[in-house]
Amino acid sequence: LGLHDLHVHAGEENEDFTVELHLEFSSKITLGEAHIIADRFEAQVLKRWSQIGAVITHLEPLHQQVLQSEGRNDPALQAKVVAVLDDFLDTSQIRSMRLYQSGGHLQAVIVICLEENTSLTSAHEFSEKIEIELRKQVPELNRVTLHVEPFREKNSI
Repeated sequence: LGLHDLHVHAGEENEDFTVELHLEFSSKITLGEAHIIADRFEAQVLKRWSQIGAVITHLEPLHQQVLQSEGRNDPALQAKVVAVLDDFLDTSQIRSMRLYQSGGHLQAVIVICLEENTSLTSAHEFSEKIEIELRKQVPELNRVTLHVEPFREKNSI
């Protein structure tokens, strides 16, 4: 289950928020199955956040193929990404890396760890430098999502 195009609309004066989003499902399930999952998702959002009055979902298939999983599928591409990361990070700072092909676009989702006392501004600037360099050195990447979290234990890809 993925999502994109998330929008939150504030109501008039004391009205609740309305949340709109596109939910992505495996292209192998039926509309009925997707709708059941979406109903559960919407109910959980409404239960969790009382200030949300309505959740409106647009259901769509996600034609997603994992290109890299534990280094098995596209080692050359993975090596290019890892080479860039190695310029910035120690291996223990890389928690995970996944490469996806979705809708004809190559996406990298990378989780890295920095010291927890790093300022948010510094962490954001550092992650942006990595993203820019990844796009420069790996032009096949259409999107890079870099998640930064505190370094608390030994992590590696």
